[in-house]
Amino acid sequence: MDSSDEPNSTMIDAEQFSYEEIEGIISNKDDPDMLSLTIRSCLIGLLFAIGRSMSDTYFSFKTKPYLLDFVYTLLLSYVLGKFLAWILPRYQWQINKKLKFSLNPGSFTIKEHVLVTFMTVSCQPSKLIQQLVMQRIYFPEHKAIQPISIISYLISMQLLGFGLAGVKISN
Repeated sequence: MDSSDEPNSTMIDAEQFSYEEIEGIISNKDDPDMLSLTIRSCLIGLLFAIGRSMSDTYFSFKTKPYLLDFVYTLLLSYVLGKFLAWILPRYQWQINKKLKFSLNPGSFTIKEHVLVTFMTVSCQPSKLIQQLVMQRIYFPEHKAIQPISIISYLISMQLLGFGLAGVKISN
C-alpha cells in the first residue's frame, strides 16, 4: 500500500490550514478555560432575542416590512457585553459548597458573543401570530380566543415544527 493510498493523505489538516485574512484575527485553537455560558451572556441573548422577535413581528404587518438583520444585533450585543463587563460587580455568590456564580466573571469573551449571536439568529417570529390577527380582522363576529389558548397553541406548533425537523435536544 502506497502512502498516496492512505485515507488521510487527501485530507486537509485543520490546524495548518486557514484563510490569511482570518488567521490574524481569530485563533483556530480552543481555550477550554474561557467561559461561554454565563448569566451575562444569557441575559444579553434573551434581551436581543425577545427584542428582535418583537420588532420583526411588529414590522411584518407593514406593507413593506422592515426586518432587522442579525448583523445589527451582533454589533449591539458586543457593545452591550463590553459595557456590562465594565459595569457589573465582580462579587461571587455561593449557594452551596459546589455551586457559586457571579454576574461578571471577567471580560466579555468571544464564546459569550457567539452564544448571544446564536440566540438572536435563531429567533424568528411565528406565522401563527399573523393567522390569529387575520382571524380577528376578517372574522370579528367569532368569540375572541383566550390568551392562554393562544400561548399553548403557539408553543405546541413550534415544538411540533422542531419535532418534524428532527432537532435533537439531548444526546
